[in-house]
Amino acid sequence: MEDVKYLSKKVKIHIFLVILVYIFYSKGSMNTVNTNKLNFLMHIAPKDAVILSSYLVEKGISHDLQKSYERNGWLTRIGRGAYVFSNATPSLEGALFTTWNQAKIALHIGGLSALRMHGYSHFIQLDSTSIIEQIFKRPRDSKPTWFTQEILKKRFDIHSSAFLDSITGIGSFPHRDYAIPVSEPERAILEYLYLCPKEGSLSIAYHMMDMLVALRPDLVQILLNECNSIKVKRLFLYLAETQNHAWFDILNKTTIDLGSGKRVITPGGKLDTKYQIVIEEFGGAE
Repeated sequence: MEDVKYLSKKVKIHIFLVILVYIFYSKGSMNTVNTNKLNFLMHIAPKDAVILSSYLVEKGISHDLQKSYERNGWLTRIGRGAYVFSNATPSLEGALFTTWNQAKIALHIGGLSALRMHGYSHFIQLDSTSIIEQIFKRPRDSKPTWFTQEILKKRFDIHSSAFLDSITGIGSFPHRDYAIPVSEPERAILEYLYLCPKEGSLSIAYHMMDMLVALRPDLVQILLNECNSIKVKRLFLYLAETQNHAWFDILNKTTIDLGSGKRVITPGGKLDTKYQIVIEEFGGAE
């Protein structure tokens, strides 16, 4: 009987020890997992990017763990479902990295801003304080609430339009140690023409077209065929023809829908009978 009691006591002690070992290794394993996730977090995005809570969940970092990182000073919340690394300042470029790679939203730098980044605006006298970046999006792409000038410390205008409803011609542009979505020159000039003449300068557009000697005709063709704006297509072809670029002759104009009727670009301007647009005359234009 005493032997039975002794064995029963040994069994209980053994079970207790097993439980202690399990708890010890479980905690150690959990700490290792959380440490690995913290290391992963530190390399998940550029230091000046925004980090989306939904994206972290996709990568295995739960909401509870996110709150733990926030409490311990690794993350700082800047809006609903959005963090930045603590002691880091989000930038416009970092935010575009986030919207493109994490949120899958086609916000991108376009128009004159993109042309400037590609080196096509050296004739425009601008100081850094007067630059307002041109950001484009499709109407179906929602702008995050945290994507503001106040948070990103940069002046920009967001232009929402479906005149180009695909992502054709949006490329990856190197910035520091990562890449951001920026329109290629072929798309950027169309975006700038979309803003003319109310939010863009036709004179600048004319001089920009003069410099665009190396546009890729295959990409230009695709973009013009996809473009939903009759005004933009007519204006683009009119300006391109005045510059006599070699790539212009390669385009198949018969596949480009130019609509019907007259379009007034500049009230009081001169009618170009070929493209049926009323527009101001430019120096050197025929």
